[in-house]
Amino acid sequence: MNEYDIGKAFAAIEEELIASMMRNMQYHRDWEDAEGFQWSMWQAEQLKALNKYKKANKNKFQRQFNEVNGSISQVIEQARKQGNMEQELEILAAIENGWKAPKKLNKSVQTSAEFFKLNTRKLEALIKATEHDFKKAEVAMLRRANDQYRKVIFNAQVYANTGAGTYEKAVDMATKDFLAAGINCIEYANGARHTMQDYADMAIRTAVKRAYLTGEGEKRQEWGISTVIINKRGNPCPKCLPFVGKIMIDDVWSGGKTSDGPYPLISSAISAGLYHPRCRDSHTTYFEGISASEKLTKKDVVTAEKDQRTLQQDKYVERQAEKYGRLEAYSLDSENKETYGKKSATLTQRRVERMRARKNSVSTYREMRMQRDALKSETAALEERRKAYELEFMESSDMDAARKAKEAKALIEAKNAEIAALTEKITAMQELKAKAAEEHLVSNGIAKRVKLSKAMSVEAIDEIQTVLDDLVKKRGLPPLEAIEYNPAKTMSAAAQYNWQDKTMYLGGRTKDGLKFEKDRLDTEKKFHEIREKRGNVSYAEQYLQEAKEELRRAKTKEDRHFAQRKIDRLQSELNLTQKNVARSIGDVVVHEYGHHLHNLVSEQTKPAKKKQWLFGKKELGAQYISGKWMHNPNSYKARLLSSQVSEYATESPLEAFAETFNAYIRGDKIPDELKSLMDEAVGIARQPKAKQLLYPKNRDKLDVKRIGSYEKEVSKIPATHRNVISDGISEIEIIKDGVSRFDREKKTLYIRENFEEGELIHEMAHVLETELQLYRADEFITVLKNGLDDFRENIIYDPETFVEPVFRLKSDKFVTKYQGRMYEELGFIDENGALNHFALGEYFSEGYKAYLLSPEVLKVKDAELYQFIKELIGDGR
Repeated sequence: MNEYDIGKAFAAIEEELIASMMRNMQYHRDWEDAEGFQWSMWQAEQLKALNKYKKANKNKFQRQFNEVNGSISQVIEQARKQGNMEQELEILAAIENGWKAPKKLNKSVQTSAEFFKLNTRKLEALIKATEHDFKKAEVAMLRRANDQYRKVIFNAQVYANTGAGTYEKAVDMATKDFLAAGINCIEYANGARHTMQDYADMAIRTAVKRAYLTGEGEKRQEWGISTVIINKRGNPCPKCLPFVGKIMIDDVWSGGKTSDGPYPLISSAISAGLYHPRCRDSHTTYFEGISASEKLTKKDVVTAEKDQRTLQQDKYVERQAEKYGRLEAYSLDSENKETYGKKSATLTQRRVERMRARKNSVSTYREMRMQRDALKSETAALEERRKAYELEFMESSDMDAARKAKEAKALIEAKNAEIAALTEKITAMQELKAKAAEEHLVSNGIAKRVKLSKAMSVEAIDEIQTVLDDLVKKRGLPPLEAIEYNPAKTMSAAAQYNWQDKTMYLGGRTKDGLKFEKDRLDTEKKFHEIREKRGNVSYAEQYLQEAKEELRRAKTKEDRHFAQRKIDRLQSELNLTQKNVARSIGDVVVHEYGHHLHNLVSEQTKPAKKKQWLFGKKELGAQYISGKWMHNPNSYKARLLSSQVSEYATESPLEAFAETFNAYIRGDKIPDELKSLMDEAVGIARQPKAKQLLYPKNRDKLDVKRIGSYEKEVSKIPATHRNVISDGISEIEIIKDGVSRFDREKKTLYIRENFEEGELIHEMAHVLETELQLYRADEFITVLKNGLDDFRENIIYDPETFVEPVFRLKSDKFVTKYQGRMYEELGFIDENGALNHFALGEYFSEGYKAYLLSPEVLKVKDAELYQFIKELIGDGR
């Protein structure tokens, strides 16, 4: 569901609420005709119907409300990703045109972790606020419908008593205002009332815009650029007009500062009205020496004002057409229906003519894709209408129908031309992204050869690159021989790995990430529906008890074997919770990489005298039969285990490994035996780490004794965590002055010459927490906040304990005073009035140090953190 779908969903709900009410009006008219009409009796029956209407709607629409509310976070987060990706395309294009990145950037461009954290917190607050407002508005929508229904019931009798005429005319008079306005349940501060669809459109568009700008800003921050220019588009709104064409420093989303150039801050423009609700204006990156600044002329201002009036007129015609369309559809009196129908037809024709004359101006990849999708939907609807008009003409020779069919055909041709033009631009952007990703994956040693396609969406390419970066660069797993987009090699599969040439082939289904995710959700839904329809679970539950009884009565070894096999098969059916692990294209890539990992580890562990070998064959229940690795036909044990992962995992030992690896990387819960197998495979295949990264580049500053102390302390950190820390550090530097610290932006660890015991562990724990993103993990946040409910009363200003004055939180759970240090620049309280866990930046690092140096103290003081770190390490103590 995208931002446009959310508005459509509420429009559909509003239409059904109105239609249901009017059906009741018509139904009770028919009933009263049969029984003998009396207004008092009609009113009593309608009030009964109102009660049923209220209850039915609450139940009926709650699922739709939940679906909409559940999609809000996805839509907003997707906008952030989209902004990030499209900004990258813009930067790549600028580089091709000669733009040089700032010299201060190193080869591997890094972004401030704190900047991302701040943006993430803002985005989470935005999502929460939007979801909360939607829920309140949904309640108001149903309440407004109920109130209007009640009002119509009483007004209909009033109009009848004044001599309105027929029942139909009386009801039409009572419902006219309601139908004209719709369910306008939202009242703004200025007293204006709006429908839920209108409010949803405003709210979600505003939220999505902020998220999109956040994503763009993060990518600019990554490349060290903060200058932007407010786009000069065909129809800027009056509030934004003063800023159009101006160069500004983006201090809101790109982390810009006044020192970045002689330009005003964008925050000042926002304070003056830029980016108000429903704002369609935007900014793009300003590249010095590449971008051109176009200032508005007087002619531009006049044109903009004229365009704004045109847009307002378009909106008015649209609202009037919808108003008379509702009145025509739901009026009961035939004369009223005819009158409203004529007005509706006239307004609709005016609307079509205005739409025909209006030219769409679409600039970004995301907008173009959404515009193309909308045009395709409109074209499909027009085609249906054209066919209906043609059929009507063929059956009745109605020339009006022939004229309408001809008009529809002309509109279809015009829209198809727009679709073709948009497709050409979209494909060009996708080709640019594909080439950049190919270069990135090869130059970073992720694959020796990469061939992607311009048919693949930017989202899909970005997801593939991100996942492979994580597997090979961050996790240190071996590279692929090749990655190739080749649907002919994959047939109907989304992707396929070839064990012989060690190549991952991507199929046609990987070219559109959003469509793939929707299709996967539909597949999972059908999987559960079919199982429920067939009664798989109830069947397995019923016969499982019989099988257990059969095992209990079995007297021979053979009987026990078959009874146990039956139990395992039935239990596997009960274990199933999903058809596939994959939910996205990224998951598909991880699955196929799982085959690659299995292939390499099998080669590495193959005994010299074995002709055929598969790593984990025992755990996976594998046998080599007729040239294939298959499950042991005489045992169901392995399938019983893999059924806890997915149905697809039970298909073969190879798929069991790949599906389990996918779940393992995603952090899903998997059986301990399979988790151990994954741990072992990753350990065997992991590329040798650059161990020198855990030594200072200027280690000569440390004498032999200090080097010994250094090595002793580092060796206390578990090997798995040293690997993670190694990934998170560019270099370690010994410093004479200042304090030990980890610079997240530079990925540099600074250690004092005269470091104290535990100081290395503490600073390396900061690297660990950053790489594992612990301060964004719900489980860790819960541990941190445990026992700190009264934090407001326990925050103190401490000017004496440390080198410089600090704020800190007092609590018995802290192993040291420093663990309670609070960073005031991050804020002590979050947007919801709760403790801002980011402010307690030393909580994990001090706790981790205590776990390694004095575990019993931590266990007594903070048992939850002790257990969390124990599980994080996989410690058996």
